[in-house]
Parts: sequence; structure tokens; C-alpha cells
Amino acid sequence: MTREVMFSAVFGVSVVGEAFLVALRLPNLLRTFFADGAVYGAVIPELAEENVKNGKKSTFKLLTDIIATFSIVLMVLTFVIEFGAPIVLKFMAPGLIEGSERWQATLKALRILFPYLCCLSINTFFVSLLNVLGRYWVHPVLGVLLGAVNCSVMYYAKDFPDNLKLIYQCGSIILAGLIMILFTISLCFHDGYRFPRPKIQLSDRMKGVFARMAKTSIATFGLHVNVFVDMCLASYLPMGQLTYLLFADRIHLLFVELFGTSMGTVLLPNFAVIKDDTKKLRGMFEDAFMISFQVAVPVACILFLCSDIFVKLFYGYGKFTIENCYYCARALSAFAIGMPAYVFTRILLSFFFAQKRNIVPIVVTSITIAINLMNNYFLMPKFQYIGLALSTVGAMWAGVFIYLAIILRDLSSMSFYVDLIRSVLWTTIFGLICYLIRLEYPFNSDDLFVTHFMNLMIISSTLVGYFYFGKKLRINRIGRTKVIC
Repeated sequence: MTREVMFSAVFGVSVVGEAFLVALRLPNLLRTFFADGAVYGAVIPELAEENVKNGKKSTFKLLTDIIATFSIVLMVLTFVIEFGAPIVLKFMAPGLIEGSERWQATLKALRILFPYLCCLSINTFFVSLLNVLGRYWVHPVLGVLLGAVNCSVMYYAKDFPDNLKLIYQCGSIILAGLIMILFTISLCFHDGYRFPRPKIQLSDRMKGVFARMAKTSIATFGLHVNVFVDMCLASYLPMGQLTYLLFADRIHLLFVELFGTSMGTVLLPNFAVIKDDTKKLRGMFEDAFMISFQVAVPVACILFLCSDIFVKLFYGYGKFTIENCYYCARALSAFAIGMPAYVFTRILLSFFFAQKRNIVPIVVTSITIAINLMNNYFLMPKFQYIGLALSTVGAMWAGVFIYLAIILRDLSSMSFYVDLIRSVLWTTIFGLICYLIRLEYPFNSDDLFVTHFMNLMIISSTLVGYFYFGKKLRINRIGRTKVIC
């Protein structure tokens, strides 16, 4: 998040800033297929099994063979994107006028940035090996490393002309990717890795690894593709609106990752262990869903009511003006409506992945994409970038209701519906209290930062009362279950 704060202060709402944000979306979308979850879900089990059966030396050889084979795919993809960048850009941002300043800046940024996908993907393979060897701390450290390199370069180039500033910004991402690879390789060397001679082949085992990567990535694709669709459509809107959309989405996803992804990660192995015990499965699912509801919904209320404060605290510096903050806050309010849906989706996906019912997320993803496009057809002409955000939110909620309809058909109980109604009523009371406080902020100071921060703390402190009295009234399940231990 520090990178986004620095970026907003250095670039503000500008042509080159928006060009960078658009260009970075393609490698970030494709990392779903070529890095992160797809690689971890397919490669870590394979390496772990090999390490147990045949030891480190054989595991190192297997990893080298996978990287060598996969690198060919990455090189071909990079070659195609670099030479076909204008065609790719027409697909990514069809609203940009070819030859315009926005088009030229985005095209330049895309060509510089795309090799970052190769760095990210290769690095993910080495992180997978380190995971198998017990170095679980590496992945979060790499995020800090990326942020440190990027922020340092941005600070150095903050007074440069815009075009030169864009080149430095894109170059810093590539530089950070290379440094991350060197860092992870050095750790692998410390554990005995010595680059055994690779064997490029498409064996049955290699086909199995790639098939598992494809299944995992397709199932999680819908969590990213709806925002990508919004970005494509936002290219038809006036300059700046895409920036507001993406900056607001970043704050919203910060809370989604904090609550949804962490819970989904913890629940996946637990769901897998008890998948054949219907009674235990029902109990764990009900606990997980209710806890996520009782955390995500009140936080979403605060995010919706105090969107202006959040935006000013995160982005209200440097070239990001008060007017920019106002428009960004409107998009954040729209995204806040869908924040619980994103959190629920992470948990519901864990349920289906644990049962190896990957086809369900794929079908539901296709439906949500169709709903998103239909919503945009009606909302975008009237509400512009706010309509884009609301369309995505509507599609995510539709997906949640479909998932719940499938799950509750077999696992529902009367106590779940009673608890859900009580939680809705209790959260409604909480929302009304927050709204009354929000009508007139209780704290004022000459320092705007102090004013915003203190008012946010006052409103957020109502969460303490929400959880405390909810537990006393036996409404909240937080503290009464061990589902998130």
C-alpha cells in the first residue's frame, strides 16, 4: 500500500500515471496463470512429494526441469506481447485513441513492464522450493523488497519530466523483479541448490503439473477478470476516471486480502480434512460464514461512510488534489458495498476447492462476467466510473448468492438462518450508529491529517462495542469458535 501512497503523491492524476496503471494490469492479470496461486497450488505439492521420497537433490532437479520447460512458454508469450503490443493494447484499452498521448505513453509502459511477468513467474518457482524447505517467511519479505525498490526510485525521479518519470517507474518494477530473483536464488543456494543441468521435456509428470496450474488459475480467474473488464471499459471515459477507480479498488482490496484471503487460506486445509463428515463440514462452514459476515459487513459500513477520510489519509498528498480525493472517495463508497461479497467469495471458493469441485467456480465465474457486462451496459452511460464499480459489485454479490444456493441446498440448518437474521439486525443497528456519528464529525483540528485520523478512530471505536455487546448477547460467533485458530 505504501507504493500506492507514494505513486499518488508523485504522479497524481496524469497521463503517464494512468498509462502505468493500465500497462501494469496485464502482467498482474496473467500472474493468475503463470505465478502466485497457480504455481503454488501445483508445484509445491509436487516438490514436497519428491523431497519426501527422493531427497533434496532430486527435488532440485525436478524444479530445474519445470523452470526450463515453463521458461519456453514465458519467452514465447513475451515475444508475442512485445511485438504485438499495439494489438494487445487495443484489446486492453479499446477506448484509447491510437496515436494519442495516452496511447503512446501506455504502449511504451506496456513494452517496458511486461517482462516483469517472467521475473515474477520464475521467482515464484524458487519461492515454492523455499516453502517446501520450510522458509515460509520469504513471500511477505519479497513484497517489502518490491515496495522499497519502487518507492526509492519514485522518490529519486519525482522531479523529472513526466515521460522520463514513467520510464524510471516502469524500470523500477523490472529492477525489483530481478533483485527478488537474486534474493530467492541466494537462499536456495544456501540450502544446497546448484542449478543441475535442465532437461526440457513434456513428460506425463510435467503435463500433470501444468494441468493442475491451469485448473487452479481458471477457478480463481473471476476474482480478477471483472476488474480487468472494468479497466477495458474505463478507457472510454475521460482521463482520470480510471485512476480513481484503480486507487479506490486498491484500498478496498486491502481489507479484502486482510479478512477474506487470510480466512480462505486457513479454511482450505480444514475443509479438506473433514470433507466427508457432513456434520462437521456444516458446522465449520456456518462458523466461517458467520464470522466473516460479522467482521466484513461492519467494516464495510465504516468504509462506505468514511470513504472520504480513507482516501485523504492514503492519497491526499503531493499531486493528488482535494478534488481528486473527492472523486476517488465516490468510487470507494461503491466498492465498499461489495467488500463483504469479495470476502465471502474467498471463503466459498475454499469450500469448493477442498471438495475438488473446481467446475463450480468456473461456471459461476462465467455467469458473473456476463452479469458484469450486462450491468455496465445499463449503468456506465449514466454513472460513468461509479457505474463500473457498481456493476462489478453487483456481479460479485450475484456470485455469492449462487454459491450459497449450491452449498445450503445440502448443508443448511435452521440455526444458521436464525443466526444470520440476528446478525443482520445487529449490524443494521451498528450501521445506524455510525451514520449518526458521521453526520457531523466530532473532532476538529487545524491539522487536517489529525482531524481525519481522529474522526476515523472515533467511528472505528464503535467496532469495539459491536463485538463486545454482540458477544454478550450471543449474536457474534467471534470468540465462541475455533474455526480461525
